[in-house]
Amino acid sequence: MSIKERIVAKASEMFFKYGIRSITMNDVAKELGISKKTIYQHFEDKDELVYQIMKAQMEKDQCEWFNINENTENEIEKIIMAMDLIRKSMVDLNSSIVFDIKKYYPRAWEVLESHKKDFVIPEVTKDLQNGIKQGLFREDLNIDLMARYRFGQALLGFDQSIFPNELFNVVEIQTTLLDNYLRGILTDKGYSIYNTIKHDNEKK
Repeated sequence: MSIKERIVAKASEMFFKYGIRSITMNDVAKELGISKKTIYQHFEDKDELVYQIMKAQMEKDQCEWFNINENTENEIEKIIMAMDLIRKSMVDLNSSIVFDIKKYYPRAWEVLESHKKDFVIPEVTKDLQNGIKQGLFREDLNIDLMARYRFGQALLGFDQSIFPNELFNVVEIQTTLLDNYLRGILTDKGYSIYNTIKHDNEKK
């Protein structure tokens, strides 16, 4: 791993766990055992570092999504795998991360907005269409609306004015929201399959 990749990896870990605003470039350098000057040789400033981290994270999210696609037989299995991924990847995630990016790092926020428009919404749209064809999702769904709703719902889970840290954790919020989203679009057949898969997974 190059020094630049090490900086991105360590800074990502620290930003996602403690929040972007609370971590300085000095903190990152200290954790890596390098000088702050070394970081600035690869990144013009903190804004650039956050921007590169967001680009890397969105690419990782897309790879994980495609991996889920290749390893599931239907749309319900895909969502359950997504829930498992949330539990693993968000266990130490600081819920202030989205607020920090939106308010203080507009270039990084634009990466997230592009990810939403160019990847998430089209992929969720396809999933909803496939789920309807499979007889698992309701035929009367407004697909475009629900695809946008799902992304907005995920972002809402990071809003600390609604879900304060002292009352909720990110994993609980996101898995509960995803569970309720799915229950709202399932047919009777889909609901039966969903409960069976969840029950089988809980016994493992």
